[in-house]
Amino acid sequence: MAPAAIHDQVGQAIGTTHSLAVHGKTGLGLVSFGCLGALLEAGALGAGGQACHISLGHGGEAEDQQGGNQDGEEAAHRLRVWRCSWGALPKQDGDLLPRQKLDLLPGQDVSCGHYGSSPVAMPTVLALETSCDESAAAVVRDQRPLASAVATQMEEHARFGGVVPEIASRRHVEALPQLIDQVMADSGLGFADLDGIAATVTPGLVGALLVGSVTARTLARLHGLPFLGVHHLEGHLCSVHLGEPLPPGPFLVLLVSGGHSELIRVDGPGAYRRLARSRDDAAGEAFDKVARLLELGYPGGPAIQAAAAGGQADRFPLPKGRVSLPGGGFHPYDFSFSGLKTAMVRLVAEQQRLADGAGTALPLADLAASFEQVVAEVLVERTCRCAKDQGLETLVLVGGVAANRRLRNLLEARCQTLGLAWRAAPLAYCTDNAAMIGVAAEQRLLAGGQSSIELAVAPRWPLEDALALYDRQNPF
Repeated sequence: MAPAAIHDQVGQAIGTTHSLAVHGKTGLGLVSFGCLGALLEAGALGAGGQACHISLGHGGEAEDQQGGNQDGEEAAHRLRVWRCSWGALPKQDGDLLPRQKLDLLPGQDVSCGHYGSSPVAMPTVLALETSCDESAAAVVRDQRPLASAVATQMEEHARFGGVVPEIASRRHVEALPQLIDQVMADSGLGFADLDGIAATVTPGLVGALLVGSVTARTLARLHGLPFLGVHHLEGHLCSVHLGEPLPPGPFLVLLVSGGHSELIRVDGPGAYRRLARSRDDAAGEAFDKVARLLELGYPGGPAIQAAAAGGQADRFPLPKGRVSLPGGGFHPYDFSFSGLKTAMVRLVAEQQRLADGAGTALPLADLAASFEQVVAEVLVERTCRCAKDQGLETLVLVGGVAANRRLRNLLEARCQTLGLAWRAAPLAYCTDNAAMIGVAAEQRLLAGGQSSIELAVAPRWPLEDALALYDRQNPF
């Protein structure tokens, strides 16, 4: 029986209790039935199919009773069942339930019970990240990295005060093969154990993106695995899953990085709506530029945090930039940091003149602390206001700037005052990494997603249109 026919029978059997997708040479079928589910991949190993019985944990069953094939060779349907959930994963004695890779031969049964009952397998993904100046690879399963490695180019770009795209691309070419070998060895898996290979395809530096994309697509084709092109910002949104379990959604994400400062409402996997953004410099860019102004080095975030230690954060009053609306008034949530940057230029010039006249040093710690404080206040105030207006009870903090201690502490204090729950990406996964790309790819794979092997890369692409990356009609 063809996979599509199996899909029809299983769909009738399970009713509306789970979510099931059947993959095969004839395409994909999907029965939607709630936020938990199982993904069933049925691929004929021969020209025909032997009897294949699927037993469902809540009483339904579906059966493929066609036996034999035209060539007289024994054949079977290879079945894999994956647990699919949004939020916390089932645990047993504090540990994640073990993976069970279920390759069924004719006549074998597989139970697919409700959430937390039968431990079944999640897909295993090799993920690559090369969108900017960090080369990364990871093997991810059950939203947990089995192995993760990052090769940073920070020192090489620091002497230029920013990322040089050509240098970044060349270093990715050099680093990526060794990183892949490392994570595959550390995970103890081979390519036969993988269910997909993913790479960041947008947004980012085109040359850098191409290195990871071409590598992933080549490996996917060589090993006969699905390729998944991942949106970099979706990876950051998924980085929070690498930490503590999330409360039930929907929730509001504050994504702050070198190139992005955005407020994104997340209603479920792949369901994103941007509610606010920076209209000029992102928070990370402002950190880099002010760090250069203060001669603190690159990248600016860690440099300013270190310089601000012990500084008086309220010594210098600085503006909290707002974005004007065409009809008057101001946008309630959007960010603007260009005015703050200009104010810092003038303040530093004034303080330098005073210091030179008095024969004293520039008050570096106070300047850094005052700048860091106003950035954190702007981000937290507008994020909390947006969450309240949207009726959302959970805030999530992700992105490179999410590693900033002052921002984390201020957000935690404000959430406690307002009675909001909050989560942040683990510090190890705030900056660019491949584990977050693997989690995003895993969620897309569970939803039946697969990118074309001919999908290219793009320097920009709206997060709201990330689903198009898994369309047969390539968006770019």
